[in-house]
Amino acid sequence: MTLDPKEANKRSPFEARLNALEKRLHSPLRKPVLRFSRQDSPLIHAGIEFFSGVVVSMLLGVAFDRYQSTHPWGLLTGFLLGLGAGFWNVFRLIKR
Repeated sequence: MTLDPKEANKRSPFEARLNALEKRLHSPLRKPVLRFSRQDSPLIHAGIEFFSGVVVSMLLGVAFDRYQSTHPWGLLTGFLLGLGAGFWNVFRLIKR
């Protein structure tokens, strides 16, 4: 079956949509949603250090509460110790 040259240049609507979709899939993204620069890196690191200190201490406080049945005192103590540890971690980062 040989196609007429005039018909060979015409594409069906399905093929046109398929080609447009392939172009969109293989094209790079226009703008990334969230972009960090090297200048933001120390701030992100400090935030993670602070947050991790608070969370780990609170989890230890909750575990202590369950073990000793001292609900909410372990959590509160863990939170306060976590704040201190978080600030200490950020202080150490700034000092470097």
